Amino acid sequence: MKQALGDVEKLLIKCEREESFTAMFEALGDRQEQDEIRKRDEDKHHCSILKESPYGCSALPRDVSGHLGEFKAGTPCPNNPYIRFAEKIAQQEARNSLVDRAMDVYRASRAGVMDHTASSVEVTMAFTLADWFELKKQELMWQGKLSNSL
Repeated sequence: MKQALGDVEKLLIKCEREESFTAMFEALGDRQEQDEIRKRDEDKHHCSILKESPYGCSALPRDVSGHLGEFKAGTPCPNNPYIRFAEKIAQQEARNSLVDRAMDVYRASRAGVMDHTASSVEVTMAFTLADWFELKKQELMWQGKLSNSL
């Protein structure tokens, strides 16, 4: 069962028990692929729970206790950052979708086809991005990394 992770998530999501968490989580449930990751990353620390069960992040194979408390078999691992930081991840995803929407509004305004369904926040963000892009373009031109033809 493959889990899709975005580029930002790959940089931010870490598990204290598994140094190869991103790759292991993408291979959740696939013991063979997880074993290949362990071989490839043999110099890294690997989670004993995932060694015991390839589904260990989403369903503990047995009861466990530790510094985070007591947890029953079948419940998600308390070290799983998607569980521990679920609220923060949801907030980040909401911000990301707002930025994506603002970029759509910005592109529409640049193309001369203004998106009339845009909220005032989206329009403000779009024009803030436009100002930032213009400043960045001027900075690159000043540094000689960009031609004046843009």
